[in-house]
Amino acid sequence: EAFPEALYALAVEKMGRDRIDLSPETLFETFLVTDIFPNTDAQIEASRAIVPMDDSHRAQLASDSIQAYRTEEVKAIVKEYMARLRESFKRAVAVHDFRDGAPMTLDAFVELVKRHELMPLISKPDLRQIFVACSQIERMKNKDAVPDTLSLSSLVLAVYHLADRIYGDALYIDKYPTPEARVQKLLAKMYLLR
Repeated sequence: EAFPEALYALAVEKMGRDRIDLSPETLFETFLVTDIFPNTDAQIEASRAIVPMDDSHRAQLASDSIQAYRTEEVKAIVKEYMARLRESFKRAVAVHDFRDGAPMTLDAFVELVKRHELMPLISKPDLRQIFVACSQIERMKNKDAVPDTLSLSSLVLAVYHLADRIYGDALYIDKYPTPEARVQKLLAKMYLLR
């Protein structure tokens, strides 16, 4: 019962009593945003024991995902949403690069994921691993591709990975047992359930 008061006392101690420029509410909010939340996120991610993938594992991951998602059903689902994906790609890129036709950077990829409210469903390290894996596949296919970026076709591969990571885990595998079901759910969440 005394936890809120103890947390506020910790905020005052940490932020300093001399911060008279801040109201008690602002002081507490600043403490949560700058100290508690980042540390909590770091602890959660560390507790998952996420091991960085090496290049061969990334290539295998991408290859496995491509094979599992190379069905006519998945292609039909993606085709249905392609105009929306293209528009999302352009919007996310425009936030970080004003050139028309620029490739997607990691920041733009994160922007797209945030904009479609997927961040609560996937960890930041998983998101980064997906981006890096898809970017490397892009470079393997196209030697002229800008390093550490995605094209629209690589974004489609990233969508497959997102669907697989979010809806292919133990929590959802019974509900979304096929690649088609996972892609349909992800794209519906991104574009229809908003």
